[in-house]
Amino acid sequence: MKNSMYTSTVELITPETAESYLLTSEGNRAINTRTVNTYVKLLKNGSWVVNGASIKFDSTGHLFDGHHRLTAIIKSGIPAEIFVVRGIEDKRAFSTVDCGRGRTADQLLRIEAPDMKNTKTVVSAARAVMLLENNRLPGENKSAQLQKTNTEMLAYIKSLTNLESFVDRACNIVPRNGRSLLPQATIAAFSYHLVINLHWPESLVYRFFEQVTNRYTPAGNPTLETLRKRLLDCRDSRDKTPQQVISAYVVVAFNAFVAGKQLQRLHLSKKNDTVPMFSENNKIQ
Repeated sequence: MKNSMYTSTVELITPETAESYLLTSEGNRAINTRTVNTYVKLLKNGSWVVNGASIKFDSTGHLFDGHHRLTAIIKSGIPAEIFVVRGIEDKRAFSTVDCGRGRTADQLLRIEAPDMKNTKTVVSAARAVMLLENNRLPGENKSAQLQKTNTEMLAYIKSLTNLESFVDRACNIVPRNGRSLLPQATIAAFSYHLVINLHWPESLVYRFFEQVTNRYTPAGNPTLETLRKRLLDCRDSRDKTPQQVISAYVVVAFNAFVAGKQLQRLHLSKKNDTVPMFSENNKIQ
């Protein structure tokens, strides 16, 4: 090191200390509320860990990195241990912080479960299952209440029984090199939710999706044929159909399919507050 005055220590930073540190700052980019709230959640649920990331002061004692973490400590009212680096002299240092790209949940899952295939699809399917379990449809606008940190997302994936097997089956139904009528993750999420949460027979669920998505084989059922045609129209339309609308079509068709109804047309309610949801199997053996 060129400067022997560098110091690096782990400090327990209280809300009061965080406030005093922020007062030394000479400026920073605008505080991102979402980032602060992510740190607040980590602090409140006990998931905060000392991972080597530091807050930094220059050689004159001015804070130039760590504003979001310090703001989160103040907002949560919970002290946190953080590496604190002091004495950084090089004026170019400020422009080099926060340039790295954070790891995504699927990248972390790949590290944690190296033998798992299709990690990106597993994470996408888990997010869709989360929506379904909260009476939402895949494709809906993101809700702050359903946002999870990477740590929370990995824990949630572990709680979903055999989700990976549903993803593998969906990937077999829809090859990656084909133009799919439904995304693999959506099929996996729908299948998981229908089988695990709503107790529909796995064979019935997969028959539904296999017949709908295989456009080279007649569906053999008016409702499935109607859904397939609608999905083809959505896929080939110049105006991109929102994923939420496509999900709603699938829900309406599945409910009709298991009820023995033969739909010649698919209609969605125009009421903004009406979201179709899959019906539960009440004939559990």
